[in-house]
Amino acid sequence: MFLSLQKIIKHNKFTKMKKNYKKLFPALLLIFGLASFSGCGQPPCEDCNTTCDGTMYENHNISACEIYDPLQNIEWLKDYCKNLNEKQTFFKVSISLYKVIGTDESLFRIDETSLRPMSPCYFSTFKNCAGTTIFAVSPESAPGLEEEFMENKEYVAKLFDYSIPICGVCNPLEDIKWLKEYCKSVKENQNIVRVSIDIFTVMPTDEFVFGIRTLTSSGSGYSTVYKNCAGEELNPLPQDLWWHTTIFNYDKQ
Repeated sequence: MFLSLQKIIKHNKFTKMKKNYKKLFPALLLIFGLASFSGCGQPPCEDCNTTCDGTMYENHNISACEIYDPLQNIEWLKDYCKNLNEKQTFFKVSISLYKVIGTDESLFRIDETSLRPMSPCYFSTFKNCAGTTIFAVSPESAPGLEEEFMENKEYVAKLFDYSIPICGVCNPLEDIKWLKEYCKSVKENQNIVRVSIDIFTVMPTDEFVFGIRTLTSSGSGYSTVYKNCAGEELNPLPQDLWWHTTIFNYDKQ
């Protein structure tokens, strides 16, 4: 789904979009560290003070498929996790270990959220020890399909979490200087009533953009600005945006 900025501004789509995604893709709304593919986008983000490969969590203290530490010792799984940044395909990935009840059979559930517009943009696959997909499901699947498959499956543990770095960092609210300073200033500004910051990509460039939406006490309504990784306001405004998640919300008490 491509988003026209003019339509977003005219019809105030932010709230509607976020409600839809909360229903369909709850994993997208977790506040997590994020990232660009190489460096900090265009132009370079000189204020970025750290880098990351997108790996947010790894569980190496577990066995599956009669193998200790499957993330390191099951080749297809190791290669999958290693190549996430190189493929530049997913915004978020989560891998969990399941077992078939009453057996020793292990299954790996891989939840993937696409970086680019596609349908569906969120889907789950279950793979066996050999890496063969035995089941796949998405929000477009028939109702009850996943529930039926999961009847004899039991959750064991989280194995791996990945979030594509935004501007080359895992936590833009802490690791991008201008953004961290802005969020701090919001809480000190008595005229600001409400602020939300959303992450977008500009299509088809895949550049990350921060959408900053502000409500002040002046009664003039909401205003929205879009800034790149360097904190520069985008002018002219990009035409096609793909919304990913909200990373900051502030409501004056």
